[in-house]
Amino acid sequence: MLGKFSEYRVRMRPRPEYDAQGMRFPGWLIMPTLTSGLYYDSNIYQEQNNMQGSLVGLISPAIAVNSDFSRHSLNLYLSARERYVFEDANASTLSGRALADGRVDVLNDLALNLGGRIELNQDELGDNDVPLTSKTGVRYNVYGGYAGASKTFNRVTVGATGSISHYDYHDVESVDGDVLDQDNRDGYRYDLIAKVSYAYFPGLSFYGSAEFNERNWRDTGSSNRDSNGIELLAGMEFDMRGTIHGSAGVGYLSQDYELETRQDIQTFAYNVELQWTPTALVTVNIIGLQSIEESYVFGSAGQLESYAEIAVDYEFLRNWIFSPAFIYSREDYLGVNRVDNRYRALVKTDYFVNRYMKLGAAYEYERLSSDRPGVSYDRHLLGVNFNAEY
Repeated sequence: MLGKFSEYRVRMRPRPEYDAQGMRFPGWLIMPTLTSGLYYDSNIYQEQNNMQGSLVGLISPAIAVNSDFSRHSLNLYLSARERYVFEDANASTLSGRALADGRVDVLNDLALNLGGRIELNQDELGDNDVPLTSKTGVRYNVYGGYAGASKTFNRVTVGATGSISHYDYHDVESVDGDVLDQDNRDGYRYDLIAKVSYAYFPGLSFYGSAEFNERNWRDTGSSNRDSNGIELLAGMEFDMRGTIHGSAGVGYLSQDYELETRQDIQTFAYNVELQWTPTALVTVNIIGLQSIEESYVFGSAGQLESYAEIAVDYEFLRNWIFSPAFIYSREDYLGVNRVDNRYRALVKTDYFVNRYMKLGAAYEYERLSSDRPGVSYDRHLLGVNFNAEY
């Protein structure tokens, strides 16, 4: 579905005089980047009463290695990100990831897709998944892989993909010097998705998909969080040149927990990701998603997450993009009678100096409104960033 339309989206369209060229070798293109930034965070602990502000520094190197074969493809990506909080080094975070994906073109209408990832993550202090007495954010690793295939029969395309992810959490030190055991959060997640789409006419397809998941965690006994679920979707995919691109679907979502005392979840599902280009200078991005995720809030096995975003990219000049956005998310923690509503309003601007340098600035306001006393907070973030690429 992702066709020639991509060149029309404001942030995706080619800018030969400003786009990095990378380093070319026979059959390969290597593109290194380095992003750095400095911003002010008015509430680094994400708390209602103890609102501590600080300057925060960011540095993030990355390198992408993409194949340029006549058939098949192989892509590699490495990145790291350090976030340093000047007022409290313990609130700093460090993360990184390594990704690989490939495509084997067996026939003109038959392809195999393979991929893997290693992620080294760290939650920020104040996140819902971090214990209240934790001295630093919780570190955890994710190891995953997937394999899939797709086949086209005239106007009909069928495909299936299976994936596995292993989560490995590290123990964390408390503010009192004790060790907070996080091994109970370790586990595996398995996903299998099958999809059928029908090309009604060029630029418009109808699809149906079914996704099954099984989640096995180390928690046992009354803390058992093992579950399995399904998501059924039906919708449309768009690739109308210069007008609208993306997909929109609605359906059914459920998650059944192994422990009978856990509350099973059955609800409607939606998955929307659209880019609309009403004029040559404007792209409107719309995202909507409802999913069931794990919860580490005491007494809750899972949470129903609803997410909606609308953002506008405006090309003020050929090398200057202005982007306001509004984001709303709702987290309904099952079994503990807690609902969090999160509102984010932000505006950012990016200025392309040349092929090797980009400058940016951003402001964001975040408001968390929770029916759990003492959890709500406000937060302001204001900063600048610098991007060097080759």
